[in-house]
Amino acid sequence: ALSSPTPHRQRGHRGELTTSKMDDSDDDIVLDWEALREEEQPTEEQTFQLKKRAHAFAPAINGSEGIRHFFVLDTSWRALVQDQSLAVVKTGDESEAARSKRVTRIDCQVVAMKTICCLEEPDCVGVVHMGSTLDKVRMDLDPTEDWRRGDDGQQSGALATYVVDPLKVDPPSTDHEARAQPERLSLALALCIKKLEELRLNDADLPPDKQILGNITVFLCSPPFGMADIGDRIDELKDALEAVKTDVNFILHPDAYPASFHESLKGIWSEMGGQEHYATPQFTCTEEDLHALENLCGDRFAWQVHTQTFVGTLLNYAEHFFSWDVEVKKTLLPQWEWCYGIAGAPLLLPKDSVQCVCTCEPLATMIVKVRMKEGVLLQEFKEFFFSQSRQRTMVCDETRTTFAEVGEQEAVIMFVDVHHAVFMRGLESCKESLEPFLASLQVYRCEFLGERKGDHWESVISLGGFELEPPRPEPPGIFFKVKLREGVDAESWMALFSFHDEDRKTWCDDSKTVIAQINEREVCVMIWGTIKLDKMNKLFQEHYENVNACCHSHIIYSFKV
Repeated sequence: ALSSPTPHRQRGHRGELTTSKMDDSDDDIVLDWEALREEEQPTEEQTFQLKKRAHAFAPAINGSEGIRHFFVLDTSWRALVQDQSLAVVKTGDESEAARSKRVTRIDCQVVAMKTICCLEEPDCVGVVHMGSTLDKVRMDLDPTEDWRRGDDGQQSGALATYVVDPLKVDPPSTDHEARAQPERLSLALALCIKKLEELRLNDADLPPDKQILGNITVFLCSPPFGMADIGDRIDELKDALEAVKTDVNFILHPDAYPASFHESLKGIWSEMGGQEHYATPQFTCTEEDLHALENLCGDRFAWQVHTQTFVGTLLNYAEHFFSWDVEVKKTLLPQWEWCYGIAGAPLLLPKDSVQCVCTCEPLATMIVKVRMKEGVLLQEFKEFFFSQSRQRTMVCDETRTTFAEVGEQEAVIMFVDVHHAVFMRGLESCKESLEPFLASLQVYRCEFLGERKGDHWESVISLGGFELEPPRPEPPGIFFKVKLREGVDAESWMALFSFHDEDRKTWCDDSKTVIAQINEREVCVMIWGTIKLDKMNKLFQEHYENVNACCHSHIIYSFKV
């Protein structure tokens, strides 16, 4: 179980970030904001250079203009647990020798919030504190446009010096888990929605395409106990969020995952680094509680694995949270210094993130090709596959999984947007349950090449793009997922495809071609071996009028074992 922090210290200066120890180890280091701020104020020239550096890449960052962003910080008792390993990052400091420091979860939530703001540059920022009970939910920072320092460098901005006083965090208690109220989250979101509604009154005269949108980011470092019991309230919240044109994102600490996920993901967390101070909690939520959060935001927390540090999760999945990759030295640090000042609160990141664009591989698309054992019917395996829905959602998004039958003995299964390591571990863990059905199982990792639809065929230039080690002698294959037009069934398309068999054999090996029906309106084609792309493109262009009459779109991937 997690060690509880020692009782609250006496109130100190608001700028202090000193925290209680979890144990007596040597690497518990006290961070003091004031000590870190005791640097010379930036000169006029430094201020000019900061502005120049930050806005050199402004077109890539300022796409979030017209956004009001609210943050819900988890201030339950676990927020003071000191298991976040971060290092200070400064301009001109390569941070190779920078020593990681252990800070509390609430400190890391604040750093993550500031990171989001300096990269998104929202028009308005507000902060809500969410303790374990309803009386501990309150607005801590009213919506403000003055969250960053002014262009003149004189005004510090509300977030530059923002910290959470430990006395505002729930004190440790023997019944803290029993007292946790699931309505705390719905109340925190309701506070954000109410403020957004008030702010939107000022938007009434704006044209629809100019109205300001909303974002809410919720940090959770404690289990979302009982969320499954307030399903009706969640449905109401979804409607309310839609009414104010607002999206909600959750950033989770491993404590917010149920026990079953800990068993499955503990190896992944250890491989991701920065987990040396983490211990599985004694009390966890249920899978149904976590699914209730997924229902609210639309994310899958099993296949987008959130790490121990909130800032690490942001950088691992920068594409998801920001729609673009974040390079620490060239992008994040200049923006941080411009928004909060050189002498403001320092940027803290997981040590292994400092030199990286992204510390975690992107989500992958995987294809699994299976062949049944003699005497086993494909239908038997298919029924087994779909009966394992709960286990499968631990490693993939159920709505983005495709099962295609190839004759009576084979199938091709596509899993879109999975964490590669989690997926492979999942396959390994279900090896015994698959063994009675399968004579062979082949796994391929895919690279998305694009979608083809419209009046002309855009040539496929290359099947490369892989960085898998070690390199395989087998060249990349190509995978088509074809959506048919209304009124065209799969059998009709297969008849047309077979009609052009002789042409197809001029650019690929017929013995290494698999054609499968997904359903009445979708089919797929999997081809490996030597593929002559120039001839393939030429034939598609020559026959595209017939192809386009049957097919709404072709989604194309290349793949390698």
